[in-house]
Amino acid sequence: MFPKGDQARVNETLNFIRGYGAIPALVRNDIALMVSAAYPRTTPLQQQAYHTLSLAMSVKTGATVPPGNDQQRMMRRAIVLIWQAMSTKANDPAPVRARGVAAMGLGIGFLAAALDDAMLKAAVVASPAGAAHVFLNEFATHPQRFLRVHRIFARGSTAGRQRFEVAGGPYTNVMNFSFYYEPGFDRFELAVIPLNAAVGPGYVFATVSVPAVHWSDVPGVAAQPGNFAGVLATELSGASYMVTTQFTGCSFCFKGAGQVMHAAHISPAGDVNKVNYVGAGTALANRIVNHGGAFANVGGAAALNVFGNGAGNAVLPAGGNGFYPVKTAPAQAGFMKWMTVFGLRKNGVDWRIYTQSVDGVDAIMPGSVRRLI
Repeated sequence: MFPKGDQARVNETLNFIRGYGAIPALVRNDIALMVSAAYPRTTPLQQQAYHTLSLAMSVKTGATVPPGNDQQRMMRRAIVLIWQAMSTKANDPAPVRARGVAAMGLGIGFLAAALDDAMLKAAVVASPAGAAHVFLNEFATHPQRFLRVHRIFARGSTAGRQRFEVAGGPYTNVMNFSFYYEPGFDRFELAVIPLNAAVGPGYVFATVSVPAVHWSDVPGVAAQPGNFAGVLATELSGASYMVTTQFTGCSFCFKGAGQVMHAAHISPAGDVNKVNYVGAGTALANRIVNHGGAFANVGGAAALNVFGNGAGNAVLPAGGNGFYPVKTAPAQAGFMKWMTVFGLRKNGVDWRIYTQSVDGVDAIMPGSVRRLI
């Protein structure tokens, strides 16, 4: 038997991708187009790259486990092809290609999940329609399920921060953010503009942006330890989503329920021109709890919830500690590297706010995906 030709192998796999899975047909076609565009064949160098790609998809020479039946062989090729194409979108392509190569060593029972994962991520890169599908029908519809499986990194924005450093308002802060997938880090990101233009625009959505405020910029806090009764909150109105930047020691403060919510992000550090809070995030969270208690720009008797780094008083729907793990050395497994906070209006009405923590080896920490309200 003669070996399968390069073009035949790739074309068969592209056709398989176009017909695979529950993703809408339009998005599956966008994935196939994205993959095909990643490997033009005009120049001799491009033709060599195409040949190398085809060889990487050869189950006969690459599989290190029983390859399975024809359908399962095709699934292995599809995983390799998608990740090879996605590697062209990354600053460091090697680890992205390695995810595809790993398919040649997967047991048959793991192939479907691996291909579903590759298709989901490729959809976000392939087109705005694919990014919209994943954001609206996966992330926003099933946030806890999504966060338990996929890492999210929120870059946030400092825009509007001055509104929460000087009393007077307005205290609304709606911006356009993008939801996109970054292959080099194997994570979904939320940012004003994707920092890696190669991954495309993603899905652009209007969101309430809660900017981080350095502890020393809270109105009325002149020195440490300080009285935090002057914390000004962002009003969660004007959009159906809420984004704030990553947490490594900051306190997320929130108040309200249902449709009426306010939130603030208070940082103990992060500004080279300002003094870090002594005792870092834990000391800051305790201070806000004991010498804050309310938002200065929000009425009502309801207590302020402080979800801090190792300390807090937040009362969560599912119970458990009202704080997130203390940050430690970033290279350690099982110890927090960063935390994400993301919010949305459930069914377009009441607010739900969720968290996810990632450890020093970029693994989602068990039990860290939680609903704050």
